Amino acid sequence: MKRKSYRRVLAPEPQLKRRLQAGRKRRPRRRRMAPELKRLIWLALAAMLVFGVLLYPFELRVVPAWSLQVVDEADRPVAGIHVQQEWGQFGLNEMIWTETRVTGADGRVQFPERLVEAPLGPRALKYFLTSGLQPAADKDTQVPSSHLFVCQQGKTGELVWERGEGQPPERLQVRKGYCSYSSQSA
Repeated sequence: MKRKSYRRVLAPEPQLKRRLQAGRKRRPRRRRMAPELKRLIWLALAAMLVFGVLLYPFELRVVPAWSLQVVDEADRPVAGIHVQQEWGQFGLNEMIWTETRVTGADGRVQFPERLVEAPLGPRALKYFLTSGLQPAADKDTQVPSSHLFVCQQGKTGELVWERGEGQPPERLQVRKGYCSYSSQSA
């Protein structure tokens, strides 16, 4: 004969029930954020990101690296002469930087690539505001460019390079004469 097993299910005692409930901490109900507030926060974060990108000072290449040989009227290298480079944004809102270097024994001088910090925002704003408008005169155009000149030892010479003209010239021929950038004359 088979024996029947009965399992008796006991209801928890009241003391045990209280202990179990005391061990559990009731979490306060979390309130949900209103959808309008969520949208406003996301919009503010997106606007901050856009303005951050527009105002970040990206570097803009104004002039490529420039290697140059200075020669006289007889095509001989001129050693020990100062060559000054001006570069930047010329026009109404000028931003100009300068550096002077001395030629070596072979008449060569090298200038590194020129970079300026230019935030994207003002450039984009200027582009959109002036798109479709043509400047009235050439003096109003603003093209990144560079100007090299020599004014020393009664010799003068100059070169100009603007963006869009390819690589800068590699030879600067100086001649005897009056220097228009100083009170020096030949």
